[in-house]
Amino acid sequence: VVFRSDDLHRMIDKLKSWFRTEPGLVQQLHQTLNDWNLPKRETALLRSCLKLYQAGNSRYLNHYGPSRTIQTVPYHQVINQSFRDPDIFREKAVFIGRSEDLQPENDRGFFSVFSEPAAITVSSVELAATAFANLLSDRTLRPLWLQDQLILIVLWGFLIGLTCFLLPVTHAALSTLTLAIIYLSVAYLQFKWNDIWLPVVIPLCIQLPFAFVSTLVFHYMTSNRERTNIHKALSYYIPKDVASKLAREKHPRQLSEESQLMYGVCLATDAGNYTTLSEAIDPMTLGQMMNEYYSAIFEPVRRHGGIVSDVMGDAMLAIWATPQADEATRVHACDAALELIFAVDRFNQSHTHHLPTRVGLHYGQMRLGNVGSSDHYEYRAVGDIVNSATRIEGLNKQLGTRLLMSQECLTLAGGFYARKLGTFLLEGKSRTLVIHELLCRKTDVKPEQEQLCTMFSEALALFQAQRWNDALKQFSLLMLAYPHDGPSLFYKHQCQRYMEYPPDIATADVIQINKNAPKLAI
Repeated sequence: VVFRSDDLHRMIDKLKSWFRTEPGLVQQLHQTLNDWNLPKRETALLRSCLKLYQAGNSRYLNHYGPSRTIQTVPYHQVINQSFRDPDIFREKAVFIGRSEDLQPENDRGFFSVFSEPAAITVSSVELAATAFANLLSDRTLRPLWLQDQLILIVLWGFLIGLTCFLLPVTHAALSTLTLAIIYLSVAYLQFKWNDIWLPVVIPLCIQLPFAFVSTLVFHYMTSNRERTNIHKALSYYIPKDVASKLAREKHPRQLSEESQLMYGVCLATDAGNYTTLSEAIDPMTLGQMMNEYYSAIFEPVRRHGGIVSDVMGDAMLAIWATPQADEATRVHACDAALELIFAVDRFNQSHTHHLPTRVGLHYGQMRLGNVGSSDHYEYRAVGDIVNSATRIEGLNKQLGTRLLMSQECLTLAGGFYARKLGTFLLEGKSRTLVIHELLCRKTDVKPEQEQLCTMFSEALALFQAQRWNDALKQFSLLMLAYPHDGPSLFYKHQCQRYMEYPPDIATADVIQINKNAPKLAI
């Protein structure tokens, strides 16, 4: 039977329309093929023909390989008389055309998107042969349906996202690389064995790098937030610069090595009536009140560059430290001490329960850094300066004062008005200290303070000259003018005691303080 080209096209179009509008007919034909029990080859050809007419107008080519993978025979071998294999074309479809790397624009009617003259690719005639072979064997390339692709991409993105965000960065990198290899292997095997085209570019070149980079950014932001929170938390317990240093170090050295020899001032405080208050009010109320109290006394320390080194019960220890001795630390410490006294006064005025506070200042060398062992360290100052500052603070109880400082602390700290209270050998100490009462800045001194200091200085000179009777008279006169002056009352009692029990002449001008010494209320 001979068909004209136009008649053949019309017949093909009619068959396609028929099969598409009658899906039940296709199923009957498939069942008929099963019933006829034809040879496998004929059955496969007929099934491929049915699928061809039932399918759409376009399909994806399943290439078998590079140029000339399909058997190609040159013209000269066909027409050569020496060509001795007449069965080479038996039962085969033959496509005639150019098969060269550089293709002309038209190739004997076989047109394709690769038909440009400069294209170096599979020839058009080989593409036509490939398409025919795909249809004949029903091995055309089959991409997933759009909804299936979307589901696959969503599930893949969820898998790699979960893997990246749940694992540490190193483990996530290895895991995503393993998943990428597995996915690529599955895509290759599906392509090779089942002619299924799985999406590769989006999952491996877009989703995977995006998930991993997002994980890196997430871990960086999380780590940075954790460092910030740790630094903020540490800053409540240790100086901010020390907290920053610890937070920056990737491999911290032994904490016991994080210390250095410094020069500075120690400020020790203690609150009166705390023991009585702790018995009188409940712990929660006491805790809230102490938080407000510490907030009041911490503020002047920090404003003047000090470090709150230690807090215990009702006592605080603050320090000002520099690598070399200088005047600034003493000035800052004195300013902070004066403001601290005013802050406590304001606190007491606004609360029912009062906490009268005593302050002691001392200057010297200290070891500043971490103190401890094993798994517990504290950042604090170590040295005689700490013990001396605490003892000076305690001397306030005997003298009835609120703010005492050593001669070493007052030296070079110009601009402050203080009165000398004498030389003392404090409890547990072997060296004497010259003690001063810090009153105010020189710009704020009042006339009555100047008069008090002048009269006290005269009386103290008599006492140190061991003229007990004259000193007693002078302190008594001073008490008439200033009846609440604690140091004057203290020395008045000392004169009376020395007159009754004369001291050793060599140490008569040094006041020895021990735990049995009488205490004065402030």
